[in-house]
Amino acid sequence: MKSPKPQIKQAIPTESTTAELAALVGVGESRIRQLVVEGVFVRSGRNRFDTRKALLDYFLFLRDRPDDDGGDAEFKFHRARLYKARADMGERENALANGTSFSAEAVKSVFVPMLHAFRSRALAIPSKVAPVLADCNTAHECFAVLETEIYEALTEMSGYDETAIAEGQRQIMGMDAPLQQAGDAAE
Repeated sequence: MKSPKPQIKQAIPTESTTAELAALVGVGESRIRQLVVEGVFVRSGRNRFDTRKALLDYFLFLRDRPDDDGGDAEFKFHRARLYKARADMGERENALANGTSFSAEAVKSVFVPMLHAFRSRALAIPSKVAPVLADCNTAHECFAVLETEIYEALTEMSGYDETAIAEGQRQIMGMDAPLQQAGDAAE
C-alpha cells in the first residue's frame, strides 16, 4: 500500500526530504533516488536536499535531456517526412490499383501512338485537300474544306478507348486479368 504524498507548503522550503522533493517535482520517491544515482540531485545531508538547487537542477535536467524518443527536432522532422512519404506512396499505389489514377507509362502507351497517328493525319491534310482547294472559287469554300478535314482528324483523335489506359496500367502492374466492363459484370 502506498503511503500518502506529503502536502506541499505554500513557500518553497530551504531544505526538503526525499518525499517532499518528490511531491514538489511530481514524481515518486524512487525516481528521486534514481536521479540522485544519475547525478541530477545532490543530497545536502541524510535524506535532505537543498530545495532551490534541486529544483534548478531538475529543470536543467528536463530541458537538456533528449526528447522521449531519444531524438531531437531535426530527427522528428525527418521522421515525419518519412511517414508522409510512405503514406503518399501508399495512396498512389492504391489509386493505381483501383483505377482512379494511372502511371505515366500507361498513359504514354496509349497516347503516344494516338498522337503519332494524329500527326500523320494532320501532315496529310495539305496533300489531300490541295486538289480540292484548286477548284475552290472563294475563300469561304477553301475555309469550309480545310475546316472539314481538320475536324475529321480531331474526331479520330478523340475516339480513344479509355479502357486501353486501364489495360496498359494492369499490364504494367503485372495483373493478368482483363478489366471487366460495367455491362460484363452483370452477365
